[in-house]
Amino acid sequence: MAKPPHPIQIPIYDSFTMDLDKYPRIGTIKENTDKVIIQFLMNQDMLEKVSKSYMNAVTFYNECKEYFYIFQSFDKKTYKKFSAQEIIFLINQTNTFLNQQRNLGVQQNYLRKMNPIDLYYYLLIRNRDFYLELFLNIQDAKHAFFQRREVNYKLIAPPDFYGDVNIPHQVYHSQELLELNAYVQFLLKNKIYKELPEPILLKKEIIVKEEEREEEEKEDIKTILFNSSI
Repeated sequence: MAKPPHPIQIPIYDSFTMDLDKYPRIGTIKENTDKVIIQFLMNQDMLEKVSKSYMNAVTFYNECKEYFYIFQSFDKKTYKKFSAQEIIFLINQTNTFLNQQRNLGVQQNYLRKMNPIDLYYYLLIRNRDFYLELFLNIQDAKHAFFQRREVNYKLIAPPDFYGDVNIPHQVYHSQELLELNAYVQFLLKNKIYKELPEPILLKKEIIVKEEEREEEEKEDIKTILFNSSI
């Protein structure tokens, strides 16, 4: 009887390796959070560029210099060339409205009515603290490995992307982060790639559920616009 093939080994550091099929850990409490980390690490380059575009927009705008950033829509069908002023206006205007209006239904209606490519850019910026912290903890885990110390990272899946799935918070340690990063780099090297999940507010099948509240929400918006114009 032939022996089963030995699992492919992925190098982590030096002689430290792991089986390719270790992640994501199917059937465990960390299955879904493993997938969250994998998806965001696979898109690290794009996410870091988007985050940097916002910081560049602020810097160049304050220095009265021109700046443009070409951004691709979630469905990959369209592009938009944002100027620094457009980026700042988009983020500030949206944040101002959401901060003034605490009614969740009004907030969701406002966001859903945005241009889809504008909404996607806004959501990536709104969640940049999440993915930048993840990337930072991956780097910290690499240093911790050689310094013989532990990194503890609590993953809270961003609701804008996973709000329709129940994903309990999970704590990750240095070795897990190193292994997940090595797994992702191995897949990318072999041209295996997975997009970020579609943001909840971009999903076409999601519509306002409570139609009887529409008139009340319209009045709320009118009140906000009136007060802001005073």
